[in-house]
Amino acid sequence: TSLENWEECAQNTKEAFGRIDSLVNCAGLSQTGQLLCDLDLNRDWHLLLNIDLTGPFYGMRTVVPYLRENNGGSIVNIA
Repeated sequence: TSLENWEECAQNTKEAFGRIDSLVNCAGLSQTGQLLCDLDLNRDWHLLLNIDLTGPFYGMRTVVPYLRENNGGSIVNIA
């Protein structure tokens, strides 16, 4: 859920392998067993959004410039 961590990871990957061709986002958090009305909005709901939506978005935002350098690539989001 950290843009800075994504940027560091992408830069390290590029340095180690010379290029980035793909990204697979497969992050998820489940609030199994909790009723919707029992979720703590400040803790559970925002954590869920950050892990399931914000983190993958940051990954895509970070990797797209590297894919453009290669004239293409693939991004797979698993939900």
